[in-house]
Amino acid sequence: MPPFTAETFREAVSNLRNCLVSILDFNSYDNDEAEIIIEFSNTAKLRAEYWRIIVEGHHRLSSFDHLQLYGLPARIDARQELRNILAAQSIMEARWDRETGDLIFDFTGNIKLQVLNFTGYEIWEITFPNGTGELSNFAREL
Repeated sequence: MPPFTAETFREAVSNLRNCLVSILDFNSYDNDEAEIIIEFSNTAKLRAEYWRIIVEGHHRLSSFDHLQLYGLPARIDARQELRNILAAQSIMEARWDRETGDLIFDFTGNIKLQVLNFTGYEIWEITFPNGTGELSNFAREL
């Protein structure tokens, strides 16, 4: 398949709407990281290093919170909390921010997942059901 254009990539991301998701641990060499793999119900997959979840318009949790104490009795398991928050929620809208390279997913339940891209490094990688895919650092160049 030919490489993505900005429009075809935007459309491929948009086609993730109505999907349910499963959050898997990424088998990283560094267990301190909250890198995840998101499996979509249409078989697409997204590997993401840095992410933020917003619930009812307020920041709830991010990958940077993983294993932090913040004065709590136990360390935060950000991956598990993300699983709990997104359980049984479906994607209402999925979009790609061409300016930042972020992927943004609006879920039912007034929940938003932002998959962040802020370096030239491959921070996220997405593969669509047809086998095509894109890396975060190249998506900004579309």
